[in-house]
Amino acid sequence: MSPQQCNYEYKYLGDWTIKKLAFITSTRADFGLLEPILQLVNADIKNFELQLIATGTHLSEDHGYTINEIHESGIEVTAEVNIKLGGHSPLLQVQSLASSTEAIGTTINQLDPDFVVLLGDRYEIFASAQAALLLGIPIIHIHGGEITEGAMDDTFRHCITKMATYHFASTDKHAKRIIQMGEDPNSVFVSGAPGLDRVYNQVKIAKDKIEELIGLDLSKPTVLLTYHPVTLSKDFGLSEFIDVLEVLESFSDIQIVATYPNIDTGGDQLLVNLKKFSSKLEERVFLTASLGHVLYLSLLQFVKCVIGNSSSGLIEVPSFEIPTFNIGDRQKGRTSGETVVNITNVKKELPNFLKDAISEKNKLKYIKAINPYGNGKAAPYIVDKIKEFVSGKFQRKSFYDL
Repeated sequence: MSPQQCNYEYKYLGDWTIKKLAFITSTRADFGLLEPILQLVNADIKNFELQLIATGTHLSEDHGYTINEIHESGIEVTAEVNIKLGGHSPLLQVQSLASSTEAIGTTINQLDPDFVVLLGDRYEIFASAQAALLLGIPIIHIHGGEITEGAMDDTFRHCITKMATYHFASTDKHAKRIIQMGEDPNSVFVSGAPGLDRVYNQVKIAKDKIEELIGLDLSKPTVLLTYHPVTLSKDFGLSEFIDVLEVLESFSDIQIVATYPNIDTGGDQLLVNLKKFSSKLEERVFLTASLGHVLYLSLLQFVKCVIGNSSSGLIEVPSFEIPTFNIGDRQKGRTSGETVVNITNVKKELPNFLKDAISEKNKLKYIKAINPYGNGKAAPYIVDKIKEFVSGKFQRKSFYDL
């Protein structure tokens, strides 16, 4: 069942000095979450000048060159910042973080925005936050206060919170955590997850067109697989991922749409195994570096379940009333609804859950489930709140004691 449409309710607050907002996007994932906000800011020329900095895997051919997706959205990229991608070892990631801070910082300095807007927790976003802080530019952070105990992103996210001045949290619980970290409650707003705005408002691709694009018959049971490195695990989640692939191979009657892992340490080995799996089962596997958000959201209407450890499985997928089989510890601690099934023993648990998903057992439970991340109206709320606080006199923040 597709999500019902929900309309934006957006207000103009009158004329004032135009503010320059610099948004930074480093992956296909964060751009998809930011786009509803970007579209509103881009259209609001009376109040804002949008500056969009694209970096990270957006500029990597190996990861789908997803800057093309930005161009297709109609939003102009103000600056492209090529950085050294540190995906294969911790040392390379250290070097990437250092060079990213310098390169992105130089671009921010040139653009001279009034505010920098950041979403999430990747090391490229952490680098951007460091640069903005040192340049004296206040930071607006989206999706703080969340917990993902299996990944370094957890630490990056909390560090960005402490560097940011204003915060948009996806749930009440996450807002409370931000305040617990010493942030002024008057600077913390509960917006919901902006990625849901696209879920509820995006015009979807028709089923026959999707089948043409991926080469699979969606009348047959199909699942979506997205698995990223578990950066705090000794083998970066590789053994667990191999177990997932073995289980999927044993279900000869299902088709698999799989996307590349991200560039975090250990991602290269995951990709090697994923490519071998795809080649071995090429008649029923579609493998791509990136589906793009429109195709991704459209496909979710027709798959039986989502398998992996991506945050999307916990945030956007529940709105499609299908189960997410969340593998391992990467998302451990993140808020999740009834549609999310946490799997700790892949070989023991996943086969039975997968059988139930294919037969649509428990379907009523998923249809009735409420997505804890909101109702698809985050973007207009965020933009209106930004108008309110950027129109006033900026003050340095103080530590808020509970």
